[in-house]
Formats: sequence, C-alpha cells, structure tokens
Amino acid sequence: MSHKTAGGDRLAEAVARHWPGSVICRMWPLAGGISATTTALQVQLADGSEIGVVAREPGDWARKQHPEGVSGHEFRCQELLANLGLPVPEPYFVVPDGGEHGFFTVALVDGRPDFHPADLPDHLEQYAQFASRMHGYPVTGQEFSFLEEESWVLTMPTRELRHALREGEIREVMRAYGPPRRPNPRVLRHGDLWPGNMLWREGRLVSVIDWENLAVGDPLDEISVCRLDILWLFGKEAMDSFTSRYFELHPADMTDMAFWDLRASLRLINALEHIAPEYPKLGRADVTLEHLQSLHRWFVDQALAALPS
Repeated sequence: MSHKTAGGDRLAEAVARHWPGSVICRMWPLAGGISATTTALQVQLADGSEIGVVAREPGDWARKQHPEGVSGHEFRCQELLANLGLPVPEPYFVVPDGGEHGFFTVALVDGRPDFHPADLPDHLEQYAQFASRMHGYPVTGQEFSFLEEESWVLTMPTRELRHALREGEIREVMRAYGPPRRPNPRVLRHGDLWPGNMLWREGRLVSVIDWENLAVGDPLDEISVCRLDILWLFGKEAMDSFTSRYFELHPADMTDMAFWDLRASLRLINALEHIAPEYPKLGRADVTLEHLQSLHRWFVDQALAALPS
C-alpha cells in the first residue's frame, strides 16, 4: 500500500485513539484488490495481546459513487452485514472522509481464496449456501434504506464496442427484451461474489470480503455473475451444479435467467485483457485470455438460445 493518504502516521494515530495504549507492531500491503488500497496491521493492545487489522481506503471509483463520504458508507455496510450474522470481517472503526481521504478498519481474517479446492462439490455447496443465506434477508426494513437499488438498465459505453465478443448484438437483444418480465423480490446483493472475495480455511468458508458494491436487487443479477466466474475457473459442470443447488436452497423465478446472464457477460467484456494476466498469479496459469474469451462466447451463446421469445 502507498501510505500517501491513509499513511502510517494516520493509521497509528487512529489505532491509538480507538485502542488507547496500543501500538502497531507491523504493517504490510495486501495485494489483489483494485477497488481499494488495503493495509494489514499487527496491533499490540495495552494488555499485551495482539490482533490483526485491515485498513481499507476506498478508491476513486467508489468515491465517485459516494461523494458524500464513501468510507462511512462502506463501514456502515460492514456493520449491517455483521449485525445480520453473515460471515464478514468484524468492523472496528472508521476515519471519515474529510480534509484527507478516509478509511475504515475491520478484523484481519485467517483465510484465503481457494482457486484449487480439494473437494469442488463441497466448495460449490458452501458457495451456494452463502448466496442463498445472503439473499434470504428481507430488505424492507429501515436499516436497508441507505442501500441503492441495482438497475437492469444499461448505459451505452463511450468506448468502441467489443464486436469480436458480440457486444453490439448482446446490447441490442437486451434492449429489445426490455425490463425483466418476472422480477424477483429484492434481496441483498454483494455485487462481486467471485471466488477471489471468498476466504477459506481448511476447506471451510470463513469470510466474504470486499462489500463496496453492496446493494439491493434481483437475486438473478448476482447469480449470473457467479455463474460466469465459476465457469471461467471451474467449468460448465461446476457452473450448472452451483446454479441447481442455489435454486434448491433459494427458490426464485428463473424466467429471466438468460437475460441476466447476458447482462453478466457485459460486466467485464472490456477488461478481459487486463484480468487474464492476474489468474497465473493466483496459481491458475490455465486461465488464459483465450480461455476467458472462449468460455465467454459459450456463455453468451447459451444465454441467447435460452432467452424467452
């Protein structure tokens, strides 16, 4: 982490203010995220015990989404999720945006993403269980009112369309299909529930991280994103297994599944060249740009074939 904004001095001051008598023993950057700058801290409390802390400074994209104060917004999301009992890092404290960029802190979880699960069926079972559990909370209460609702509407990009991946055709088909025909009740949605945001220890899902896209919306919106990410990492059979199990746990109207699949296909369509080099760093040298593009085309084909007329 560059300590230009949430620098070492600011972190030390904030930690000492929240835990009087504490000191930071060690500080190191955490890699893997592009939406925020994160730093891990080993903190010794006044009684001599030690805890792990993650300081998260939201990036420019998040600041544009919440110019009124993104750090406070994201920390409020963490508190909401923790209060619901979901497996998320325990929220500690927030330093709101002010004259300098703010940041917030959560517990450092003993876990890591698993891109080579030893027991893939059980891995997918836990994945589906978490998604269904998160989607099971009614979002009609006042505590959810600060969350935005994810829209199905697409804005036309200013860049050139990715014709090799049929982007123009996908957008036209979605425009002609119009609004989802059988929308489901709104649910909590993570927004980026890919395997890299799920932390595992000894084969058990222990925490889900990176909640900056928390919103409410149709559960199919989330599941379609999961489907494509699972397809890229674990294949078609795994994608189908996850999908079937999710709908067993969380019955929902699947009429618009193909529509949401098409929407998910557009999510990273202009970023495949940028994300492909990241997979070898995760131990998945088999996930190449050609692999991503080939399965993306297959995913679009199956969605177009399944779209209700």
